[in-house]
Amino acid sequence: MYFKDEKERKSFEKVYTAFTNNGNVEGEGIHIKDLMATPDVVRFIPQVVEWIVREALEPNLLIVPTLFQEIKMERGTRVQIGAIGSLYASEVAEGTEYKENDLQMDGGDMVSINIKKHGLMIRVTDEMITDNQFDVIGLWLRAAGRALARHKEQYAIRLLNEFGIEVFFYSLNYS
Repeated sequence: MYFKDEKERKSFEKVYTAFTNNGNVEGEGIHIKDLMATPDVVRFIPQVVEWIVREALEPNLLIVPTLFQEIKMERGTRVQIGAIGSLYASEVAEGTEYKENDLQMDGGDMVSINIKKHGLMIRVTDEMITDNQFDVIGLWLRAAGRALARHKEQYAIRLLNEFGIEVFFYSLNYS
């Protein structure tokens, strides 16, 4: 995460510590209302919430990071990518030029990449804020992260099943 100065970093750490340490920051108790009323701190609450959810989400992923590659795109963008062939390396004799390669992009299948929105909402009640229930909010945020991880994995598996080819093979057991 990028911070423009040390003050911003400390403000983020204060909010993060409050949410992950039941409101205790440097030995003193902080109230949710206080965080929400402090202008230089309140803007970090959404970032901290996202950070906590991601902490719970990312270690639980198995399929997505192994089989899929992340592509950074702006929301609303659609990209079509043609099938890409292989590049080939070869031995180059001393003093000679490297063999030039071009990507083989003619023919083949097209892959379409679309941006979609997935998520969930957690309602924080006035009582939770009044009673300073950082621990309950943190528990819900981590549960949300795990729910998003499950959803992401299920979505990836469904996608693989759509593009997969069923292969059947029979085993004859002669005993």
